[in-house]
Amino acid sequence: MKTLFFVFTVAFLWTGCNVFNSEKQPKEEAVRLFNWESPVSLQTGVFRGASVNDLDHLYVFGENNWYKSENYGKSFQQFNNPDGVYFTHIDRHFGKYYAIGTHDVEHPEFGEPDTSLFIPIWPTYSFFSSEDGNNWTQEFGNFQMRAFTFLDQNTLLLSINHGTRVYNLSDSSYTDSEFIFSDLTDLINVFVFENDETILAGAHDGIHRSEDNGLNWAKITAGKMHRDYDHVEKIGLLPDGTIIFYGSGFYSTTDRGETWQSVNLSYISEDDKEEKIYDYDVHISEEGFYYIAGIHGFYVAQIDSPNTVRRILEYSDSSWEINYRSRYDVVLGFSNGNVFLINKDLNKGLPGTKIRDFTVSDFEN
Repeated sequence: MKTLFFVFTVAFLWTGCNVFNSEKQPKEEAVRLFNWESPVSLQTGVFRGASVNDLDHLYVFGENNWYKSENYGKSFQQFNNPDGVYFTHIDRHFGKYYAIGTHDVEHPEFGEPDTSLFIPIWPTYSFFSSEDGNNWTQEFGNFQMRAFTFLDQNTLLLSINHGTRVYNLSDSSYTDSEFIFSDLTDLINVFVFENDETILAGAHDGIHRSEDNGLNWAKITAGKMHRDYDHVEKIGLLPDGTIIFYGSGFYSTTDRGETWQSVNLSYISEDDKEEKIYDYDVHISEEGFYYIAGIHGFYVAQIDSPNTVRRILEYSDSSWEINYRSRYDVVLGFSNGNVFLINKDLNKGLPGTKIRDFTVSDFEN
């Protein structure tokens, strides 16, 4: 039975006026490609994740609340999580919000009545829906899940342990497909539509492709790279059909996965030395650029020439000892080229507005 959880609050507009004036601000490099707004305070408590949907709406997930921005991170609306639940993924589909949230197995509203098959201290996951973003209905749950997308108005494609579930929201029928059996996690991290008929799924063991709406899957990275480098967190698609993935490795293919090429991201320092970028997050732009939040700065690189990385923003601390008060370690991109950087430890964000189209000369050292 579905459980309806009511929260009697009204979403309010939260603007980014809480800037960090007492801190050293990042230094902008000579090549100016973005206009950087004032940093905004993310009232998340504990940062649980962030995403951008097809409408360029930015969602940020916190401990007790989640936040939505419709102006590229310059201001946010705050919404409530169900009590005892924190969300890990939210999207809006046909005028309704859908979310994956984690909670205790013994949660009084959403938990599993028969906990004999569970270790009570372990968290579990449920799938929720909401008309307004504050009052949430538990559609189903109490098993492991991570990512989701929609195949049509009523059909959900969900990441579950060992594979996928195609779930019909109108009658609760579903079909499971098991095809991931790795030594670590067997959950899919991301779904991407390669075209109207083909779906890509990125998991710990590589990329899988389905050409029948998620019923059957074929691994397109099998035997193409060492298993230490096929963990997939993000997938990017370019208009020319190029597929790029980022995770423990960084690879691209121009022939739909028949062959893969390793991508090396490095930049030329002020003393003309090639420096690798360490410990980074990446947004893969359809316009043909990598947006990179690295350990010491924010970088942009041309996808067809990744060794021409340009540092756009230098964080205030350049030492090897990480200064978490200046480092932005998450990057999210929008369809117009804007970006939003997040410092997970301080719960703050930095909106960047793209000033102009990039040119080849912007990446010449």
